[in-house]
Amino acid sequence: MGVLEMTTRRTKRARVPWVRVGLPLLAGLAVLGGAAWYYWSGTIYYSLFRIRQAVKSHDRYLFERHIDLAHLSRRIVDDYLDAAIDEVAKERLGPLEQMGANLGVSITQLITPRLAEEVQYAVIRGVETGALNRGDLKMGHGHSNDPFGGMMAEFRKEFPKLRPLGKGTIRVHGSSAMVELPLQLNLGLSGASSKVRLHVRFIRTPDRYWRASDIENFKEILTAWKDGQKQRLALANQPILKKINEAITVVKTTKEQGLDDFGTSKDAWVVVTLKNTSGQAIKGLVAEVTVSEREGGQLKVAQFQDMDPIPSGESREKVWPLDLDLGDEADRAVYDLDASKLSFMVVISHLLFADGRSLQIAQTLEEAETAGQETPAPAPVAASDGTI
Repeated sequence: MGVLEMTTRRTKRARVPWVRVGLPLLAGLAVLGGAAWYYWSGTIYYSLFRIRQAVKSHDRYLFERHIDLAHLSRRIVDDYLDAAIDEVAKERLGPLEQMGANLGVSITQLITPRLAEEVQYAVIRGVETGALNRGDLKMGHGHSNDPFGGMMAEFRKEFPKLRPLGKGTIRVHGSSAMVELPLQLNLGLSGASSKVRLHVRFIRTPDRYWRASDIENFKEILTAWKDGQKQRLALANQPILKKINEAITVVKTTKEQGLDDFGTSKDAWVVVTLKNTSGQAIKGLVAEVTVSEREGGQLKVAQFQDMDPIPSGESREKVWPLDLDLGDEADRAVYDLDASKLSFMVVISHLLFADGRSLQIAQTLEEAETAGQETPAPAPVAASDGTI
């Protein structure tokens, strides 16, 4: 027997144990790997990973696989309308104003399905174009209409400032999971910020993947966002409000009550003494008066427009009707309580000078960026009804 043949036999005998051990080992590893992948692909963590992948790769179909857009869009619209209704309920409106507000809410609720479609379309387009990642969502099927009255325009400005704050938490209970993400919204108020927690409910489907089905505290986050908007608007209006207060001074405010001109119904008037402290005659103004109980809360907010001129350096007494609904408890308190038990806050929001200048505070942040400044343009022609 040659040396070569003996070496070959030894090699074959040496290989047999490795084959017998190695193949089962590789098969076992493959089974373990498959089992691990099967387990991982059915976890909430995998679904979150896939959602992130879908946004980065602009894959709307993968995104919709893990996000129930139809349900989430309807929830967002419902919560937005609920928040709007709550805001209307807080305001002390006159009978006609309240009727108009209620009518507006009713009409909006009728088109809720259409609004939900707009939100869903905006998110899908945002995924496909990468706008969702940039916070540049646009409402409407190819048009610029915003059915939310500027909400999306403001959201585009706020989205980049909404960032994760630390690690979130995930709680799994059977086929349901709650994902809580701590977020921080920069309000732009000298470093001020608002911290919120986003609560997203996931449901496990029969196909073993998890799908986001609800944002349980969207209304709470929306309220925090709107509060931040109000704070920023108040800050933006401070310089122009200072100029207005330097031009006109509220000397005294009180209340009178009695019967109307026909002597048939009770009415009340707020009496405000204003002094023109500017160097020009004031041609007209718009004011907001908040009436509160000294030992209680706010009772009524009313807006007035007055085109009675106030010469420079002189004072004028203004008598403005409060338009009370005595069937309303707060309005009835305004009428019944003595003026000494009430407090009045008068804010002049618009001044029109005889030389054509005007001072006006902004009503929205978008206005604050383009308006809310002193306007040196020629004086506008007053309308026949005396409006500014």
